[in-house]
Amino acid sequence: MSSADGKMTLRFFGPLTDLVGEQAAIGDLPFPCTIARLREILEARSPQLKKQTYRIAVDEVIREETDVIGSAREIALLPPFAGG
Repeated sequence: MSSADGKMTLRFFGPLTDLVGEQAAIGDLPFPCTIARLREILEARSPQLKKQTYRIAVDEVIREETDVIGSAREIALLPPFAGG
């Protein structure tokens, strides 16, 4: 999985795993792109994600919609969580 060629691991957590039917996948993305564009791409590939609330973490850092990512080894889709 080389971030230079756009390939990375895509991980799903919690109810998102059941929704898409897998915990992880290998994918490629058109880097660089914003988190908002990444969300559009993911939801086009898995339309069921459009109805879900989730955050996106890139290489273990939760990112904002306007953040631009140039590469990634891992992208994680995280459902809402609460804790104390």
